[in-house]
Amino acid sequence: MFSIMIIVCAGTAISLMLAGSLLLGQLACVLSAILIVFFLAEMAFPPLFACGVEAIPLSLLCSGLWLSGHFYAELPIVSALLLALAPAVALFAPVKENSSQWRALAYRTALATAPVIVAVAIAFHLSSPLDY
Repeated sequence: MFSIMIIVCAGTAISLMLAGSLLLGQLACVLSAILIVFFLAEMAFPPLFACGVEAIPLSLLCSGLWLSGHFYAELPIVSALLLALAPAVALFAPVKENSSQWRALAYRTALATAPVIVAVAIAFHLSSPLDY
């Protein structure tokens, strides 16, 4: 869960910075750093993160960043939608029943990375030129 959200929040940070809001991009970077700490804590203490309720506040924070980026910066709506759909795309990973958890996590993370890369590319393509 955390590895997918790290990729999504990093893509959110890059997209928001390309859209012209460095402050929102920095907030997404802070959220990515928090998620990295949670990911490492999940590796060290797996029973503490067995419930899976961490998705609710994370999705609220990310959706707030996407909405703010769309209304206050120039984040394209297509990029925001692709970033929002990236965790859902990870659910469709072809994982076998007897495969290891690491392999399943790698498949899901790689599958979630594709829409994030497309979202960043769209944000880059539609960003205003930086001619100073």
